[in-house]
Amino acid sequence: MSELHAGRPALYDDFVPAFLDFVRYHRGRRTTHQMENGLDKFFRWLTHRGVSDLQSLTALDIRDFVPSLQSYRPGTIAVHASTLRSFLGYLYFKGILVHDLSHAVERPRFYCWSQPSPVFDPEIVEHLLGSVYRTTAIGKRDYAILLLAARYGLLRNQLRRGLKGRLPQG
Repeated sequence: MSELHAGRPALYDDFVPAFLDFVRYHRGRRTTHQMENGLDKFFRWLTHRGVSDLQSLTALDIRDFVPSLQSYRPGTIAVHASTLRSFLGYLYFKGILVHDLSHAVERPRFYCWSQPSPVFDPEIVEHLLGSVYRTTAIGKRDYAILLLAARYGLLRNQLRRGLKGRLPQG
């Protein structure tokens, strides 16, 4: 037994190998390492929580698991959530679970610009904001847009495309 498999909860050994074989056969996946890793985390979390059999598993247990992964990157959380959703659907399909709990797994949301984008140097941003003529309605609008872009981030190329010819020189 490898070190990775040592100390795995008994529930893992009772259900996961059959699920992984099912996935390999029906979905044609050659490798299931990520699934094993995610389900290992899930079953260790269940053991820590005191859940000793899958029949006592509730939707609340499932909803509480995904937030326990917050220290991981969003992509890793999404993979673990997808694996858990598939596993719970499998358990329901096989009649091991009376209720389909796969719907209790929240899908992590990703936003294409959720990470701050590269920004201009603070001096350039201040120079740009200071160059806006704010006594007119259009100037106030432009200043507000630029201020939002500076504070919340805007991709450098978008800013350059949108303001081409309007940026102060120097």
